[in-house]
Amino acid sequence: MQKDDSTMKKLKLSFKGERTYIQGTNLYTAVTEAVKDIFVQDRPWINYIAFRQFAQSGCTIVLGSDSLVSFPIVGHFACQTGEGKIKGQIYETFEMIEKRLPFNEEQMNNTAVIEEKSIIQFRRAGFLAIEEIVFLTKHLHNSLLPPKQGQWVFTQIDLIAPFSNDDNVLYAIHLKQNIANRITISEIEENGHILGKINFSIGKL
Repeated sequence: MQKDDSTMKKLKLSFKGERTYIQGTNLYTAVTEAVKDIFVQDRPWINYIAFRQFAQSGCTIVLGSDSLVSFPIVGHFACQTGEGKIKGQIYETFEMIEKRLPFNEEQMNNTAVIEEKSIIQFRRAGFLAIEEIVFLTKHLHNSLLPPKQGQWVFTQIDLIAPFSNDDNVLYAIHLKQNIANRITISEIEENGHILGKINFSIGKL
């Protein structure tokens, strides 16, 4: 294993579309890229990530027991490496994010059908797996459980295996638990196999 001198790693983040906060999918992707930079030869992947709050500025991850006590924790994560599972935290460091990328979620419309408490993809939209999974889950929630206040947001994901590298694999989301129309747990299916669970909750941006 080749490891940086520090257990800290600044995340490469950008705003997407017209958003003024960092999306959970963006954080998931940035954390994945960061741990790959740290554990160069171990093919690490993020099997768990949970968010406490939204981030609106730069973030840094810290692995192990170290902490950035002067900064708020945005979330926690765990990654699988050649040495086993390693846990870490995401801290918001309040550095300005100057980069903004186009992001048109509408391209993911009409790529799936809703059947009872499931949404089933019949074609991919050309986005990252995590982006399409979160979009599908949100679309399912807004269709079945439209919020009276706030909106459904991605708060946690638990995976038993990494996402496939095949851009053509299809996903389905199955709503399994609904707590007072405010917190949900759904199963993620990848090409017919259960890949893990994703949690959503009602939040205010």
